[in-house]
Amino acid sequence: MEVGLVEDSRLTLTALLPLLIRKDESDFLDSNQRAMRKWRSLLEEQGSRKDRPIKPQFVATILSDELDDDAIISVDSGTITSWAARYINIKRGMLFSLSGTLASMGCGLPYAIAAQIAFQKGRSVAFVGDGGFTMLMGVLA
Repeated sequence: MEVGLVEDSRLTLTALLPLLIRKDESDFLDSNQRAMRKWRSLLEEQGSRKDRPIKPQFVATILSDELDDDAIISVDSGTITSWAARYINIKRGMLFSLSGTLASMGCGLPYAIAAQIAFQKGRSVAFVGDGGFTMLMGVLA
C-alpha cells in the first residue's frame, strides 16, 4: 500500500474514477477468460462422468441441478468443501454456509438443521462427505 485512505468508500471511489486511464489492450483479460472457459469445460466433463464407483463431482453436479432457487446449502469441512465450491452453482436467493477453517469435520449436518429451524424457508441441504457423516451419525439418530 502506498497511500491509506480513510473515507466513505462511495465518495472516495466517485472522486477517483475520473482519474483512471482506460487501457485498450485486453491481453490479460482475454487470456484469463480463455483459461476460465477451459476450467469450466473441465468441470463440466468431470461433473457429467457416470463412472463406477460414482464420483463426488457427479453427485455435486446432480445436486446443483436439483436445488431450488431458495435452497439452503450447508457444507461440511474437508474435501467435500472443494466439490461444493466447484460444482454447486449458487443462485440468487440461495443461502450457502461452510465453516472454512473454523470447525473440523462434522459441521455440515448441524448447520443444515439449524438453518432449517432459523429460516424455515426452502429446502435445507447438508452436503457432507463420508468422514463428516461418520462423525455425526449420532446427531442424526
